[in-house]
Amino acid sequence: PVLYPKGEMKAPATRYPITMNWRYLGPQPELGNTQLQTADGRILAHDATTDLPAGHKGIQIIPQQDLPPNSQITVTVSGHYEGQPFSYTWGFHSGG
Repeated sequence: PVLYPKGEMKAPATRYPITMNWRYLGPQPELGNTQLQTADGRILAHDATTDLPAGHKGIQIIPQQDLPPNSQITVTVSGHYEGQPFSYTWGFHSGG
């Protein structure tokens, strides 16, 4: 899957969507658990869905409030894809 944003990328300090996209062919992933957490341990409330625009397959996570500015955010996503379990953890930074 393609994880976005990731690494040194800076996302706006808004309700910026975080995505995990799969190839366009094949089934939708089955969503398990998702988590957004700041470097100081704060868990960020969010919504997660696999209901993406036509032709796209993956998971979209949308924070319920603006991302905290100038923060390291860690994303954790788990579930199943084509019958196989997956678990991914990655991070990115929010802007100021």
